[in-house]
Amino acid sequence: MKAKIINFESPDIPNFEEYWPEDETSFSFYLELSVGGTGIEGYEIFGITVCTPNWLLENCEKDKILFLRHYLIVFEYDYKRIIDKVKAKIENLVAENWDELALKIGKICYWEFEDYHE
Repeated sequence: MKAKIINFESPDIPNFEEYWPEDETSFSFYLELSVGGTGIEGYEIFGITVCTPNWLLENCEKDKILFLRHYLIVFEYDYKRIIDKVKAKIENLVAENWDELALKIGKICYWEFEDYHE
C-alpha cells in the first residue's frame, strides 16, 4: 500500500495557494495533509509546521535546546516546491497496511491519532 495525499490546507492561512509571507526569510505556518492509502477509502489528517531557520531563531529562547519532530525547515517561501517535496516524501512511503503506513507518515508529520488509545 502507498500513501496518497488528497488535500493540503493550512488553518493559519485562509487562502493557502495565494499566500505570500510578509517576510520571506522568517515565517511559520501549520500545513495539514489529508492522506489516504491506495486501495482504501477515506483519509486521516496529518500536520507539519513549515518554518525558516530565521523564524526559529527569532521565536525560540536562545538558551533552549529544540527537538524538532514534525517540522519542515525551509530557507525560502516557494509554495509549489514545499508541496512537491512533501508530496514526494509522503507518497513514496510503502507499507503492508494502513496502520503501518500511518505510523511511517507519523514520523514525518503529526498524525491526528498519534497517541490515541481506546
